[in-house]
Amino acid sequence: MFKYNPLISISDKTIDSASDTLTTIYKISPQQFQPYELTNTSYNTENSSNGIKIAEFTGKLYVRSLGTNGAEASYFSVMNKSIHMDAGGNSGMNLLKVRKTDGKILQYKNFKMTFPTSSDSILNFLNTFDTTHYLMGLNAAYVAGTFLLNTNVINKFAQFGSTKVSNFRIGFFDSWSFIGYLGAPQSDVSETLNRYISSWIESESSQIKNSNGHMDILNSALVRLMHGKIFHGIIFFFLQTKFYLMSME
Repeated sequence: MFKYNPLISISDKTIDSASDTLTTIYKISPQQFQPYELTNTSYNTENSSNGIKIAEFTGKLYVRSLGTNGAEASYFSVMNKSIHMDAGGNSGMNLLKVRKTDGKILQYKNFKMTFPTSSDSILNFLNTFDTTHYLMGLNAAYVAGTFLLNTNVINKFAQFGSTKVSNFRIGFFDSWSFIGYLGAPQSDVSETLNRYISSWIESESSQIKNSNGHMDILNSALVRLMHGKIFHGIIFFFLQTKFYLMSME
């Protein structure tokens, strides 16, 4: 027999209170959640799913790679907010971290690649990313005397879906644009490379993003358990209450 613990007051019977039982009942219905618990999320009803998913946004991500002056300026554009490499500034490799949930620009970095340790600086920045971030990148001319990316950095870029980052000269007139994220399949990566041979050609990457990653609070197996024979006869005194398992009298 299952009984709720009568020794705990009603105000204490929440999913956040200290454990007093061997059995925990989790929230499943959207009516059980307080508004503050669903910040930057929404309740997922797609495909008969019960649970929380990351708040969705639709916005355009755009990268233009070329130079650093006037009409040749390279730039990032994220949901109508832009960062320009203009007036001769920020030439070299430029990287942007964008949050998936709302398209907010979190960090912007410029790397001249003029020191042997420059690759280490790029790797340290890339290691701050997780699967909740987009990586946007571009090469902007011109920087003299740059070093090549080392193998560790090239391999790290590959984790974001890049296949061309090792094929151009950073700071030179090769143009490179990129949009990806950790674990991205090639179908969801935008990467363009135009090497300078006889003409200087811009590279562009553009995607319309709909951030819809989701996390189910209760998987189907647990739902079946809650409604199956094992829980037959259970009394849900409060849907967000912990229950106390007592021996059968």
